[in-house]
Amino acid sequence: MRIKDFNIFLSTVCRRKVQRLQILYTTTSDTTKLRNIDIMSEISNSRVLLPSSVKPVHYSLDITPDLEKLEFAGTETVDVLVLEKTKIVQVHGKQIQILSARFVSSSVSVPQEAVEISYHSVDTTITFTFSEELGLGEGRLILAFAGILNGDMAGFYKSSYVNADGKRSIMASTQFEALDARRAFP
Repeated sequence: MRIKDFNIFLSTVCRRKVQRLQILYTTTSDTTKLRNIDIMSEISNSRVLLPSSVKPVHYSLDITPDLEKLEFAGTETVDVLVLEKTKIVQVHGKQIQILSARFVSSSVSVPQEAVEISYHSVDTTITFTFSEELGLGEGRLILAFAGILNGDMAGFYKSSYVNADGKRSIMASTQFEALDARRAFP
C-alpha cells in the first residue's frame, strides 16, 4: 500500500469511528511486521484543539465580497460561555486579518477591547488577549475581519463561470470541508 493510499484508507477508517487498527506491512528488508495504531491518539496528536475555557454556542456572521479587488470583509458575533477564568480567547483562523476584537460579558457592563491579537500560522489559530479576566457565564465575542478571495479552492475563494452571453465572470465560492472554513471567518 502506497503512502497516499494509506492516508486515504486511514481517513476512511477515521470517518467510520474505528478506534484501533492493525496494519500488516513489509519493510525494505522484506520482513513482515504488524503495527497497532491507536487511531484516536494519532488524530489528537495532529489536531489543534482550542482551550475549553471559552465555549462557542452560536455564530452570527456577515461577509461582503468585493469581486473586483478579490477581497472580502466581515463581522462576526459569537455567543459564548466562559467556563473558567481567563484573559484569552483563541479561535481558528487562516489567511484572515482581524480588524477589531471585543468581548462583552453578561456579568460585566463595560466591553473589553483586545489588547493583543496574535496569529499562529502553524496551528492556524488566532489569540485575543484582554487586559482583564472575562466574566464567567454568557458573553459575546465581536469581531471585524478581512481576507482575500484566493484561487486555492479553499475557504471563501474566487472562481469563474461563463454567463448566458458567453462572457467569463468572476464569482465567490466556498469550500468548508475539514479545515477550510477558517480561511473564510475566524
